[in-house]
Formats: sequence, C-alpha cells, structure tokens
Amino acid sequence: MLDTLGYLFYRLGESLAVRLPMGWAYRLARIVAWLYWVFHRRSRATLLTNLRQVLGPQADEATVRRTARAGFDYFAYGLVDFFRQPRLLAGELDQLIASITGEEYLHEALASGRGGILMIAHMGPWEAGGAWIASRNVPLTGVALSHAGPIEEFFISRRERSGYRTVPLGQAARELLRAIKQGEMIVVAADRNFSDSGTWGEFFGRPALMPDGHVRIALRTGAPILPAFLVRTEDLRVRIIIEPPITLRKGQDDVLSGMRRCLEVMEQYISHWPEQWMAFSRIWPEE
Repeated sequence: MLDTLGYLFYRLGESLAVRLPMGWAYRLARIVAWLYWVFHRRSRATLLTNLRQVLGPQADEATVRRTARAGFDYFAYGLVDFFRQPRLLAGELDQLIASITGEEYLHEALASGRGGILMIAHMGPWEAGGAWIASRNVPLTGVALSHAGPIEEFFISRRERSGYRTVPLGQAARELLRAIKQGEMIVVAADRNFSDSGTWGEFFGRPALMPDGHVRIALRTGAPILPAFLVRTEDLRVRIIIEPPITLRKGQDDVLSGMRRCLEVMEQYISHWPEQWMAFSRIWPEE
C-alpha cells in the first residue's frame, strides 16, 4: 500500500512539475519541503545532528536549524528537476546549468583509456548532473539504492532516458569495475555509507565509517578520482565544479591515505555550502 502511494506521489509530482513554470514548481516544492520538515521528525533530527558536527560548537542552535531547514528546500528543488526531466531533455538542461568548471578533466580521463571515477556528495540535483554529463557523450554508470515496487521502474526508466545507467548497491562493485575496464566514467557518492563495510576516517573532526569503494577501485585500476560537486546559485541554477583529479598509485598510496585526500575535498565544499548538503542519514555514530 505504501509503495503504491509513494509511486502515485512521484507521478503526481512529475505531472505538476512538467506543466508548471519553473518558478512556480519551486514555490510548490518549498511548501512540500516545509510539510516534510514539520512532520518527518526522524529526517529533521538526523540532518540537525549531522549539521551540528559540520558547523561546529561555535554555531548556535538557531543557525543549525536555519541551515537544516534550507536543506529540505534544496532537496525538494532537486526532486523538481528530476520530475521535469522531459523538459530538461527537450532543451531546458542548458538553461538550468549556470556554469561548468573542469569539464576538461572528464575528457582527459576518457582519452587516457583508463576511465574515471566521479566522486560526488549529496549536494545539488545529482540526477540533472548525470543527465548533463551524459549529454556530453560521456558513458556514465552510477550506484543507486533500490526502491520497492513500481517506484524502482519509475527511477530506472527516467535515468536511462537521460542517457546514463545505474546499478543496485549490492551489485555495484562488479559493474563499476567492468565500466572502468571499458574506459568509461563511473559516479560514486562518497559522503554517506549505505552498507556495513567501509573504512573509518576522520570527517569534520570525528571518526565516521565512510564508503571506500571509489578509493579501492582507483588503487586497483589506476583510474583517477574526479571530485565533482553541484551547487545552486542564488537564482537556483546549478554550478558544476569538477576538481583536478586525485591520482592514487600502488606502493605509494593506500586506502587510508586515499580516503583522507577525498574526505578533505568533500569537507571544503560541505563547509562552504552546508545548507545544500542533504545528509538525511546518520554519518557519525552516537556518542
């Protein structure tokens, strides 16, 4: 029953998003985000806990709550962009993207024949970002959590229509390695761990169990890690920023040193745009 209701919600959201002007769609999204903030206590509490660690003891509670409340809005904007996929693919995608920095690193990685690993955080409309990368004729495979019932097909069909594919978390390692060996790009969200495995590393001053697949693949294959971030401008358009590659070498680097380099880059971006970090699952263990 809940799966069916969730599917109907997504279909309704898509129907409204493609019919409304972008500004009105975002206004409606803010109303939905406010309702979610008020009634979904677990998501609210988790994001508040994560942001207290990011903002540090110098931030008062009002600042933490204001930052978290904005995070709900940014998540809703991302859903609107995903729902508006037909319009984005019909020409609106370039209007949504305000600027691109570092696109050359994508093409250099592909030209090397080793492929590349896009390392992202849960910031910005990553679905639209995937569509933009695919529109540049970059073969792209990502990892996605599975959904129950018809919601799974809803997401898969729209991602494939955008030109990139996703693999379930449980099958990710094998499929991602295959893509890299074929010289393609893969994308991995490295700021939240959705499994029991991983590597403990210091993240914003506290140990956290973080995903390490991107680092292990880089060490195994020699593929560069490209830190990539999507951040909103004041008018809610999107900046795509691809940092210079992180290259790891066997014998000189290991998982721990590779993780440290990756986490440091993510800390820089999350610190600069904490209101855009959508961390709705617990990052650090309870004290």
